[in-house]
Amino acid sequence: RESSKQLLRLEGVVWSEENPLASINGEVYGVGDTVDGYKVKTISKEGIEVTKDGSMYELKLEGSNVLNEGR
Repeated sequence: RESSKQLLRLEGVVWSEENPLASINGEVYGVGDTVDGYKVKTISKEGIEVTKDGSMYELKLEGSNVLNEGR
């Protein structure tokens, strides 16, 4: 198998205190979900943090891709 670096593209966040969600690579994920081997640790209005193989990575939203739930 050829090893290739997986790229995560953060497309947006649906923000709520109880159940924030992130759109990553065209799919919706919550905290604790795994995307291509990366575990979603936190979701905020500014972006997300994921971990893989003991390393943490931060993905920031560019522009205004945040939806506030219930508005």
